[in-house]
Formats: sequence, structure tokens, C-alpha cells
Amino acid sequence: LEIYIVDKDGNKKQTIIKQEKVDGENIKLTIDTELQSKLYNELKDDSGLFVVMNYKTGEILALVSTPSYDVNKMTLGMSNSEWEKIQKNENSPMMARYLQKYCPGSTFKPLTGAIGISTNSLKTDDTFNYSGLSWQKNESWGSYKITTLTAYSGAKNLKNALIHSDNIYFAQATLQIGKDNFINGLKKVANGAYIFIISGNHDSAERLNLYRNILSRERLFLVGKPPMKEDEFIEKVTLKDEYGNVNFYLLPFVKPAMVKNIFEDEKLTYNDAVRKLILRENIDKNERNIIASHQFYLPVGKNAEEVERADEEIVTVGNIDEVKADVLYDFDYAALGHLHRAGTVGKDYVRYAGTPMQCSVSEVGQEKGILCVDIKEKGNINIEKIVINPLRKIRKLEGTLENILENPSEDYVNITISEDELNTDAMDRIRAAFPYLLKVIRKEQNLEDKKNFEIVNDKNEMDLIKDFLGEIDENEEKILNEILNNL
Repeated sequence: LEIYIVDKDGNKKQTIIKQEKVDGENIKLTIDTELQSKLYNELKDDSGLFVVMNYKTGEILALVSTPSYDVNKMTLGMSNSEWEKIQKNENSPMMARYLQKYCPGSTFKPLTGAIGISTNSLKTDDTFNYSGLSWQKNESWGSYKITTLTAYSGAKNLKNALIHSDNIYFAQATLQIGKDNFINGLKKVANGAYIFIISGNHDSAERLNLYRNILSRERLFLVGKPPMKEDEFIEKVTLKDEYGNVNFYLLPFVKPAMVKNIFEDEKLTYNDAVRKLILRENIDKNERNIIASHQFYLPVGKNAEEVERADEEIVTVGNIDEVKADVLYDFDYAALGHLHRAGTVGKDYVRYAGTPMQCSVSEVGQEKGILCVDIKEKGNINIEKIVINPLRKIRKLEGTLENILENPSEDYVNITISEDELNTDAMDRIRAAFPYLLKVIRKEQNLEDKKNFEIVNDKNEMDLIKDFLGEIDENEEKILNEILNNL
């Protein structure tokens, strides 16, 4: 770099400043442009996101948020019409979706809200005044505080509290509802019945377990945690009718790490952990015994890949969470949760009830409902499915735009258009015909038309890790085994 003065003829007369150039360091981005491009093309104008990371280094390999916009135009300038189009797009192209998050919903929050409304002690537009992520009523609570996971703008009302799973709102709402209204509301829901609830893999075991001792006095058994100490056992509730005792065993979702203090010297798989918990129980086989459990149970001899799973279900790598169902066969009935599709597991009396409503497009066509199980004397059991017909079903439609528009519907619909191009007013026409539209895609965007997915069979989790990492030494394998056994 040199700055100098020249005369009228262009000859250099005086140097003001001169500095030799220094080349900058090379910057290497971690983004894989090919992967980024492929993932973007999978979503294009749909609302969605992809985040791909190298789990060993934390490097970001792809970061996609759609719909998107041309960032170059933000620097070089764009027309008013282009800017207005971005601003009016209801799918918010300028939103970085990978930065957005919602807290998982707690099972008890809708019930709390319903009790408040039904007892006229809480209104939907009631708001509470607080800020931050922790709160306590007063100093009498000592060091105990109610905490929540996310701060959000907007009124602290019932709608927003449900969306954001706001623990502080529901703590204050419960205080406003009052002990008597709350307990009486629970009794009204139960209507004299005994209610058994266990936590699943999506639930917060800690939060559900909080009510355990209080609610059990009111015949509502809410079990969030499995046994975690040597002197703890599966929650057992014994009821009695004209045929004798009925023993209910309530086993919430179990991870091997949860029970490591019971079986201290053992390296447990999911199958080991659940089996050992059940087999250490003193079960009287002369009485009627029912277990409620939330795990991925498989009949002996069946592969996990043969089980149809819903899009909303969490599927572990290598299906390390599978548990052999024969451990349940000594019970008179096993009421299972985890899989969205209803079905038996090796025996007619070992059943997944499935979700009572369709939770994803992958469940289209499944008949949903609840199971009514009538158990009389030991060995005499009758199972009836009560079908639930919702106000709006989830449906998949495919065809040309005009053919699809011939049959408007108020169901939730996922539409695949078999045309390469759509008119600019196509989305307006589709939304008018289908007010509860879920998604619209063009046929060539379907993943199954573009990708072939390799199905990995007959490999355990360690084999899959080795395939991914390549060569590992004996010490590395030992460390990985310890990690797997503590998951």
C-alpha cells in the first residue's frame, strides 16, 4: 500500500505513506456446500430446517432454514415489490428456524388448566405478572424456586403457557385455583375411579414424580420415576373385587443409567435393565397381575426393523432400546405405551393401545381408539376396542391441482401435486379449499423418488459406531462400551 503525491504530469513527487502487503490467513469453512445444497433442495419452499453437525468436533456441516431468500439482494439492494413479498410471506423466510425452540409439553398442564376453568377459578385470559426463568411465592419457600426453560414475549396467559410449557404460570395458576378446587377437580375427573399414569420417554420424569405422594391419597397414581435405589421396587397398587386381589405394577420409561445403583456391578442394556427390574419383584402368580409399562417391546425372534414406526417416534440408532417381550408373559395383562400403532406383542394380552388420535401423516389409515379391558376371575379376560372418530382426520391427497380442488375438505390434509409447476394463485386456492392444510409438496420433491436409503440389518450399536468412526483401538472401544451401557 502506497499513498503519494504526483505533479501535473503524473510523476511521483512525494510518498506520504507506504506499507508492504501482508497476506491474510486462509479461512476454511466447515459447511459442506454439496450437502447444504442437497438439503435445501429437499425443502425448498416448505417450512422446515436441517442442522447437521460433526458430533466429535461440533463443526456445523449444514444449516438450512426454509423458505429462504437471496441474501445477496440484501446487500446489493432489492425492489420494493421483492421486499414486500418477503414481508408478507406467512411462512416467514427471514426466520432462522434452527434458532427457534419450544419446550416439551407436560402431561399435567392441560389438566390443571381444565380444572381451573371448570371451577371458575381460572379464566383463559387471566395473566400473571412475572419475568425471568425462576420464581417463588415468598421467603417461606426457602431456597426452593419454580423454574421454567424458556422466556417468551407476550401475555402470561393460558394459551401462551401451554405453547411454551411455562412451569411458573401453572404454579401461580394452581395457587389461584386453590388446594380444595384442585383436589376436587381431580376427583371429578376420576369420578371415583382409580387412575394410573406413568411417564414416557417424552415426559419429564422429575416433574411428573413431584405429585406422586400427594395424588396417591386421592386414588390418582402418577409415577414418573422407576426404582433407582436397591430398596426401591416397582410401584404396586393392589385393589380387590369379588374375585380377589388385582395387583397393578406401574413401570415408567426406564433407561439403563437410571437403575445402575441397583445393579451396580452390571453393564446393562435396555433389555437387561427392564428384565431385571421385573424379575426382582415378588409376583404372586395365583393372583391377577397387570403391568403398565412404556418401552419398545419386541416379541422374541422378531427384528425391530419389522415394526412400523410413526414419524413422531424417537428411533434409536441400532434400536438399542428394544426389550424382549417374554418378560411380560407371566402377567395377566400388559398395558403398553411407546408405539403409536396399536397391536399385540407376541400374546393377545400384551398390547400397545396406540395413540388415541393420529399424531402424524405416517399414521394415515390407522384406526384409532382406546382399549376397554374387562378382567374377571384369573384367566377370564375380555378386550374391546372403542373406536374414536375425530372431528377431523389426517388425510393424504395426490393428483393434479384441479382434481384435488374438486373435493374440498375440512380434514387435516397433506397434499402431493403431480405437476411440475403451479400457478401463482395455487396456494390461495388450496388454502381456501382446505382450511386445515398441513403441507403441499410437488411429487418430484418426495424423498423416496430421490434417495435410496440403506437399511442396516444384523448389526449391534458397537458395529454401527465402528462403521461410522473407522478403525478404533482397544481403549477407545472400552470407553465407547461404557458410554453405551450408561445411556
